[in-house]
Amino acid sequence: MVVDPSSFTVAAGGVASLNVTCFDEYGNELSGVGLSWAPSVGTVSSTGLGSHAIYHAGTSAGSGTIIVGAGSMTSTVNVTIVHGTLDRLVVSPVSISLISGESAQLEVKGYDAYGNEVDGLVFEWSFIASSTGGASGTVSPGVEDSTATFVADHAGTGLITVISSGESANVQCPSMPRRARSRPTGLRGRGVAAPGRHRASGHVLPRLEEEDGPGQ
Repeated sequence: MVVDPSSFTVAAGGVASLNVTCFDEYGNELSGVGLSWAPSVGTVSSTGLGSHAIYHAGTSAGSGTIIVGAGSMTSTVNVTIVHGTLDRLVVSPVSISLISGESAQLEVKGYDAYGNEVDGLVFEWSFIASSTGGASGTVSPGVEDSTATFVADHAGTGLITVISSGESANVQCPSMPRRARSRPTGLRGRGVAAPGRHRASGHVLPRLEEEDGPGQ
């Protein structure tokens, strides 16, 4: 018994064709042999032609086997299910609010339609300020471009966008306030009188009466 293919790779939710050829002890091809299919992942449906079947992959990436039986004989087919095409990007955090000069770490992942993580993607990051009251800042990819660092510059609002294979995700920057200014610590702020002025102590000095001179 020969199964073709003897191993294969298929995307999650995809299908693959299987063909079985049976022989007698002398190498003569046999027809009308009853076959059984036992997949550990996914399902197999017969086409009605006996030696031909369709494999339907499950929705989760992984690996498994299909045991094909013909009488007392069996054959094992190895199956690998991989992620499908990119369906969406998920970035975290989805919103940040920074003071000028502060930074935030960002991370993005891609998933297929079934929630399997998609690897091997190339990401591009950008920052766009709002048309009114826009902020300014810099977004820099990490060693792996699935991560990035955003550094806020001026106060305002803006949007960080990451794209890959036609899909995109955004990080909202709803409000980046200005850095608070520290209060001057001049002499007056500490309650010390400025030069040339006397500070009132809050005590009233007794008035000195002039003494009457002689003959007064």
